[in-house]
Amino acid sequence: DTITQGYTLFHKVFRPELLNASEANAPIVVLHGGPSIPSEYLYPMVEHVSPNRSIVFFDQLGCGKSSMPGDINAYSIEKAVDDLEVVLKNLGIRRFHLYGHSYGGILAFEYIKRVAEREANHEHGNKKGCLSVVLSSAPFSIQMVEEET
Repeated sequence: DTITQGYTLFHKVFRPELLNASEANAPIVVLHGGPSIPSEYLYPMVEHVSPNRSIVFFDQLGCGKSSMPGDINAYSIEKAVDDLEVVLKNLGIRRFHLYGHSYGGILAFEYIKRVAEREANHEHGNKKGCLSVVLSSAPFSIQMVEEET
């Protein structure tokens, strides 16, 4: 588990012995949908990924086995991206592929946007980082999603 903002984030790593494998076998970091849905529904992905690659799942704040703060101010897309960065750092993940499903796709997009903004501002940090991004069933407009509900 990882601690961020004083809260615990649960994570599960399949094939942890491969976590720091070569770039050719960099891990996949999976961001689940929701918010409020735990990552377990995506675990079957493991069966469809090369056995030479680890896969990292973590329950976002307020989901599954992670802390569930009652304070609404603990939740935001920006803070969720911060949490992703903390999990990556705590697990020592330097190179990875990012998979975002549904709401997780929004977080993946926002993470990539943050990395691009840092690079534009010459805040290089981790140059190797995210090698690829998959956005699966991710909405492209929150406004349209809200209008549909």
